[in-house]
Amino acid sequence: FFGKVGRELSLRSSFGDLCVYLFIVLKFISFLRKTIQQSFQLLKRHSTIPFKYLRELFMANIKKKSSYPFMIIRLWPQHHMHEADVNDLLKVLKRNRAACDEVWFCTEMGFPLMGVHMQSAKVMAEVAKKIRALGIKTGLQIANTIGHGLSLLQDDSGAKWPLMIDADGLSSSPTPCPRSKEVLSYIATMTILYANWQPSSIWIDDDLRMNQHGALKYGCFCSVCVSQFSKVQKKKFNRQSLVKALHHPKDGAIRLAWTQFNSESLAGIGAVIAKATHAVAPNCRLGFQQIGH
Repeated sequence: FFGKVGRELSLRSSFGDLCVYLFIVLKFISFLRKTIQQSFQLLKRHSTIPFKYLRELFMANIKKKSSYPFMIIRLWPQHHMHEADVNDLLKVLKRNRAACDEVWFCTEMGFPLMGVHMQSAKVMAEVAKKIRALGIKTGLQIANTIGHGLSLLQDDSGAKWPLMIDADGLSSSPTPCPRSKEVLSYIATMTILYANWQPSSIWIDDDLRMNQHGALKYGCFCSVCVSQFSKVQKKKFNRQSLVKALHHPKDGAIRLAWTQFNSESLAGIGAVIAKATHAVAPNCRLGFQQIGH
């Protein structure tokens, strides 16, 4: 198409060129308008959210500029722990100020002893002051809640808790049972250490999920979780009988209830982080890096 237009342009006068360009622009505008209309029709047909609300929200975002950051740089722990990296970062931010609204720091990878988090948070707070002096917000990513299954690449010396069990009875250290009091206490203490320097936002990483933790397929079928689920369902399950009930060929009620139970397990960790954060940083925004698990 564009090759044909180019050949046509070479044969026309400057006025003709303008007409062709105008024709292309008008066709593009028509195409864009049609695409937007079709998108709204699909939303109206398939969305569970009232279409009127979606349209009002869309128009509000067009008319009013959002006050939230739109350009965020995500760091790893070494970026605030090493002075050379910090200096390089500050130079880049000064030189490209318009390209960044918020910097995400990152907690230490894995589950180290709390003293490691304490030192990391102390250094992070100092670097955050320097970045804020540039007029840039400073947020935080909580790198690990249940873990990413990278135990050979990280410090897990602080992981002292009951482990997650999958449907086959397997565990994969240091992946914890999400309902264990020990891991909830660890996460709460760690969150307070980092939230004390008043981050603008705290994001929970995508390891807050019930599957894909090392060798584990899906959790948690430990004795505590199975016992609590049995109590809610008013039925006596063990791991094997629960797995069998989840694969019932006709009745999906237990599978649905189990999915909701696991959602509550994850929400429990989120609630601990929210409570710990707002206890010391009440103006901090909270976010979750969900990936669909």
